[in-house]
Amino acid sequence: MNERAKKWIRLSHIYISLYSLILVLFFGVTGFMMNHPESFGFGEVRIEQFDARMPVGLCVGGDRLALVEFLRKTYGIGGLVQTYEIEADRIRVSFAAAGRRAEVGIDPASGKTHIRLETKGLAAILSAVHAGEHTGRLGRRVIDVAAVSLILVSLSGLALWGTLAIRRETGIAWLLAGFVIAAVVVAGLLF
Repeated sequence: MNERAKKWIRLSHIYISLYSLILVLFFGVTGFMMNHPESFGFGEVRIEQFDARMPVGLCVGGDRLALVEFLRKTYGIGGLVQTYEIEADRIRVSFAAAGRRAEVGIDPASGKTHIRLETKGLAAILSAVHAGEHTGRLGRRVIDVAAVSLILVSLSGLALWGTLAIRRETGIAWLLAGFVIAAVVVAGLLF
């Protein structure tokens, strides 16, 4: 490998590593938290329930978007719509966001509405973001960027290691040990 290529790979490795440091730290910390949920209060759930009233015209008008947006604006419900079901005597709408859920039941004839909000703690919210649950397009893009960054850092690091003849044998031993350990762990999880 020529010197110009080595320099370009080294600079790329440094700057991609610095950029992805925060992402790797975030995913490392939240991964640890997900492995030990009892230590981080994942079981803590705050439930708030209340009755409200919807405009009857909104309930029977058939405009789903208007009804959903009324719920969002009036009652502060956030997240993506997970279900929207219309039954003979009830409209059910559920929303989900990282660490939050909302269930809404509406009687279209009278406008009587029951709202149940479920909020989990910060640890559960961070874990949901880690897993990409209910984070929408932006959350998926962040995970994609983190994955591509890790791939680029790994490949550029491997390329840089290959240029160091003095450390090549030790590096091969560590690389093989890592493959064997990973294979044993994966085999143990699968079987």
